[in-house]
Amino acid sequence: MVGRIDELARLRAAFERAVRQGTAYRFTVLGEAGIGKSRLAREFAEALGPDARVLTGHCPAYGDGITFWPLREVALQAAGPRGLDGLAELLVGEDDGDWIAGQVAVAIGPTQEPGRANELFPAVRRLFEALASPRPLVLTLEDLHWAEPTLLDLVEYIADWGRAPVFLLCLARPELIEERPAWGAGGRNADTLFLEPLAPTETEKLIADRLAGGPLPSDTLTRIVEIAQGNPLFVEQLVAAFEDEGAISLPASVQALLAVRLDRLGPAERDLLRCAAVVGTDFSMDALLSLVPEHARPFVGKHLQALERKQLIGPARSADQGFTFRHALIQLAAYRSMTREDRARLHQRVAEWLETEARDSTPELDEILGYHLEEAVAQRRALGVPDEDDRGLAVRAGEHLATAGLRAYGRFDIAAAVNLSGRAKSLLPAFHPQRREVMRVLAETYPMLGRHDEADVVLGEMLEQAQTEGDRLLEQAIHLERARIRVITGPDPTTLDEIREEAERALDVFSTSGDHARAAQACYVLGIVRDRQGATRKLEEVTRLGLAHADRSGRLREEVGPRWNLARAVRAGETPVRDAVRTCQEIINRRRMFHPGVLCELATLHAMEGAFDEARSMIVRARRDMVERWRFRRPLMWAARSSAAVQTLAGDIEGSERELRAALEMALNFRERDPVSKIAAGLSRVLFVRGRSKEADGFATMSKEYAPVEGLAAQALWRAAKARVMASRGDHLEAERLAREAVSLASVETPNLRADLLVDLAEVLLWAKQPAKAEPVIAQAIELYERKGNLISAARARAVGD
Repeated sequence: MVGRIDELARLRAAFERAVRQGTAYRFTVLGEAGIGKSRLAREFAEALGPDARVLTGHCPAYGDGITFWPLREVALQAAGPRGLDGLAELLVGEDDGDWIAGQVAVAIGPTQEPGRANELFPAVRRLFEALASPRPLVLTLEDLHWAEPTLLDLVEYIADWGRAPVFLLCLARPELIEERPAWGAGGRNADTLFLEPLAPTETEKLIADRLAGGPLPSDTLTRIVEIAQGNPLFVEQLVAAFEDEGAISLPASVQALLAVRLDRLGPAERDLLRCAAVVGTDFSMDALLSLVPEHARPFVGKHLQALERKQLIGPARSADQGFTFRHALIQLAAYRSMTREDRARLHQRVAEWLETEARDSTPELDEILGYHLEEAVAQRRALGVPDEDDRGLAVRAGEHLATAGLRAYGRFDIAAAVNLSGRAKSLLPAFHPQRREVMRVLAETYPMLGRHDEADVVLGEMLEQAQTEGDRLLEQAIHLERARIRVITGPDPTTLDEIREEAERALDVFSTSGDHARAAQACYVLGIVRDRQGATRKLEEVTRLGLAHADRSGRLREEVGPRWNLARAVRAGETPVRDAVRTCQEIINRRRMFHPGVLCELATLHAMEGAFDEARSMIVRARRDMVERWRFRRPLMWAARSSAAVQTLAGDIEGSERELRAALEMALNFRERDPVSKIAAGLSRVLFVRGRSKEADGFATMSKEYAPVEGLAAQALWRAAKARVMASRGDHLEAERLAREAVSLASVETPNLRADLLVDLAEVLLWAKQPAKAEPVIAQAIELYERKGNLISAARARAVGD
């Protein structure tokens, strides 16, 4: 390898840090295509030698929704020739070794059983920790920019929670950071290196190293160095072209060079390379033989040798494949050189071969089959082939993708479920039996990703179909789901009374019909309405009813909501802290796990009594469990809010600001107005305390703009935020008016909120030099805090009046 001495040193230092600390570490190498990321990783692995076990997984550029392909490669490399049986043998002697192997097998094996979907992440972490126990583990993940979101979540989770020297070497193009900006931020257990182009002198050295036939003319060498721009792939392909074909004109880009090289291949070699490009980056001899004409099959081996000699392909990276393209850009160039007609024909042929010859060869077969059939349809439609001629292909593609999407949902891979099911929906005809199930999956999963508008559109389509079929129960269920979306995202312009009436109708219908899952959903929607109205007593009442229905339904989604709502009700309502803690402890355990949301509310309750270390450890565990068990990001918004509350009570204002900013970013992404308004108001308060009144005013304005008309807490909080800023600027009359309005809007059933707003009013009055007016207001706030059992806030309120 030429150059990269400093980069290798950084990699080695990070690896040694992980080993020294005995924890996981994520090191990301970013760079443009062909810049040498994989070569750097190989050199690093070779330099480690016996000091580490090195495993490699590749994220495929095709077949969206194939989440755990890299995990499968890694696990099977570790297991050796005995496959999944070998994986189990590796874990003999580990606590729960059989459980770990079984969970991993669900993701990478041929079984269609979903297993315990919420246990996959901890099982994978335990597997890597076990593999790292004899010696450190280096896990190289190539082309991570093509990874599915759930795999990225898994990598982040292992880096955050791994308790063994597991070094995650992530290779990706810069678009990974465009998709996940926080990925490149670095941190306690993460670092990022951007791989720069080679210097001109290093480029010359690389050329000299790769040339076998003597030095180039100086003007040619200068021109190559100038055009290559330090890209090793460009250099190596130019050198290969010179050695294979003699002098050629120098193209302006690596893409143009590859196109020239493909054009100069013999017809049989070019056709074979194109067939391979349709199969994928890695391809087997069997796959190629299925695609070429029968008369050409005897010559395939000879042509493959020629392509390998010309440095276009090489030996396969995995045991079940024969060959691989030297670089993804070569595969892409070969694919793009084909006509749409040839692409359509070959994609269809690959699918037919997979269906007849490769059955059960991979657990991702439905995803891959769906991809090839989908591409065949897309290429034919781009040629103008009438849809009627493609209907059979489209249905087959849709069926495979629907099956894959349902399986992804079963293992709680939400992003893949949305991807696969959405594609299936676009391919299946209106009344196909699988389409209804696909639409149900989308209606349930879109909101988990904050894609509420798309969920509403799907529900609208489902409603039309239900009305056509005369299915009244389904109609009612769809109306309920749409009400759920509207109350989360608005509810303006829909009123809370309209949503309440819809939910009450649904509760009556589904309680009568014995549909406990939908009855629980109705209670959940009613609970959100009561929460927005500040009616925590009714919130607790309807939530306890929903909890009874949810537990009888046996559905995870319905069991999660009411537990969290009940914990929120006792934390925010009139229930004293000690009693609220007991209630949370009674409901926290379900399905052999602690409910992370209840854990967040419990943390806030402990912080009210001053048990800050315990509260912080609960937030840490809640976050870990959210990522492990639920694997979608929306709950993390609420965890950040709870953490901010704990930090505020503990007096860590800087920590509170950090958490609120993270929560606000998520709330904005999810387009949920009530949380945005409340979080922005909280951020305004924190910034004001830190002396940044201009920023505080901006977030107070945001809070006002997002506050739902009937959201009493949000309406009160933005007024209090504005009042503080205005008082600091000397506009005491308007500040007092807004602060008193805020107090009047706060429900008497939410003592902590009402007391917070009273303290804000008292501070406004003190800034206006009216201590006589402020004194009874502070006394009222202290009385509310003490009645709740919020000892920390009560002590702080006393300090305001001193």
